[in-house]
Amino acid sequence: MVKDHREPAKKISTFRRHRGRQITMAVWVVAAIGIGADLLLNGREAFDNVLIPWLAIISWMVFANAWLPRVTIAESGLEMCNGLLTLYIPFSAIEDLQNRYKVIIKAEGKKYVSQVSAPPGSNVVGSETYISVLDSTRTSDDDGGSLENLSNQDPVTTAWLNRRLASRLHGQRVTTRWNYPTIVIGAVLMLWFFAVALQLRPHGVS
Repeated sequence: MVKDHREPAKKISTFRRHRGRQITMAVWVVAAIGIGADLLLNGREAFDNVLIPWLAIISWMVFANAWLPRVTIAESGLEMCNGLLTLYIPFSAIEDLQNRYKVIIKAEGKKYVSQVSAPPGSNVVGSETYISVLDSTRTSDDDGGSLENLSNQDPVTTAWLNRRLASRLHGQRVTTRWNYPTIVIGAVLMLWFFAVALQLRPHGVS
């Protein structure tokens, strides 16, 4: 696995967690109300208790786990963002692919699992669609169907089957990119929370 991450030349389709952005915005609204109420009631002293950093951490966690995760189909591969880490997997490097509740990819002898799925015709997580290309190859003749007909039910598998040969021109290495801004913000919020918590900890009775 290569750590240098190059953005795909062209992104075709992106699939996100079902209602992930709506959930994130709802949590942010609740957190903003809580922070505003704390400031109105306690003024500057509100920054000396754990409520504000705690609400900020909750908002950050929801953002990283509900808003950011996605699977993107690009011209030459798949981009999988699991919040703090983004993977780019060229089609030519994929050995097998399953798409049910999550997209599971076997590439370079490793298994990569997304936090979202890419069901047919929507961005909804939890579809019952399940296609393993290796299994489909073995059973297509018995069922009287074709691999193309099976793959047409699944946008991720269809993209892989249609582009895996052409993508050899773009290289075959899996690359990664840490989402450093999100990680730094989370680390700062954690330090803030623990600093306030330690400050409020009783020092014992003399």
